[in-house]
Amino acid sequence: MNINIQTPVYTKEVNEHEFLITSIASRVGICPKLISWKCVDDEYTINLEKYPKTLSDVTGWSNYKKKAVELLNKLHSLEIVHCDIYEHNIVVNPDTNDVKLIDFGLSEWYNDIKGENINYYGTSISVEELFKEEMDVLVWLFDHGK
Repeated sequence: MNINIQTPVYTKEVNEHEFLITSIASRVGICPKLISWKCVDDEYTINLEKYPKTLSDVTGWSNYKKKAVELLNKLHSLEIVHCDIYEHNIVVNPDTNDVKLIDFGLSEWYNDIKGENINYYGTSISVEELFKEEMDVLVWLFDHGK
């Protein structure tokens, strides 16, 4: 008897930039595992391992705080700025307490935007400050969340 247990997947259409950053983030454990992808006419379809909940769906956020902060630090060490950190872009598996970041559509390479000001949640901010601001937003979410 063959038993075929498939990993649930999350499918998303992305551009080349988001595909590249997602594939890097997946390889180093920042985002869910990139299971497969295809490219047609410069448009990518990615299939990521699906996590059952976003941070906004769970109680006891503090269980996930340390891991989420570690993931953001790891992303920043790769000189990638997420630019869209909030509870819906943090996914969790409550059964394993695993945490990952998702949705790199607004992300930027630090060196591409160094010295510039960008719009971050309606505020003009220097990229140098954005590294700190993303961490502050993440910590604020955990301090004021469920």
